[in-house]
Amino acid sequence: MDLKDSSAVEDFSGLKFPKDTVEWALFEGTEQEGPFKGERTLFVVGFAPYADILSRLEANENSTQEYTQVYFGAGGRFDYNSDTVRAISNYVDTYKVAITVENPDIDFDLMYSCSELNWMCPVLWHGQLVQEGADSMSEARNHPDPAERIIVKVDTGSFVLSTWARDCTASTYADYSEDRLLTQKEKQ
Repeated sequence: MDLKDSSAVEDFSGLKFPKDTVEWALFEGTEQEGPFKGERTLFVVGFAPYADILSRLEANENSTQEYTQVYFGAGGRFDYNSDTVRAISNYVDTYKVAITVENPDIDFDLMYSCSELNWMCPVLWHGQLVQEGADSMSEARNHPDPAERIIVKVDTGSFVLSTWARDCTASTYADYSEDRLLTQKEKQ
């Protein structure tokens, strides 16, 4: 299968797409983590053309299982085209989809220019600290209501935890409970 062929639809959930092997790809699958877990998702890997993404959304509009999310930064690739994200964000009401971007370096201007955009911020990737993600989460404290739009992702290498930033405790990582993120509800 040619991954650049936008008419081809297969579920590639869990696969990684190294930059040196795939320029871009679109695939559909079921979200495996975070607040959209279990939802049908259009995953965008790399700098996929706007027209191909929009074409896939249009073709899916009358499906019995419509997409609930367009996810930029999939397949272990944190690259995305901010102009494409902005353009697709104009269609969130038309196609009733949420937009999520996964990247440890939060683009606050992009996030706030797209009213329906959520940001998945990895702070741990395969058990290693992602300094850009930690720095972004520190910077988020200086922005209005960032916890309402940011999803914190912790990938230990053997499992992935993700939750809304509003549900995470403020911590210096000294607080932990087994293998779970502590949420504000659990901390109280």
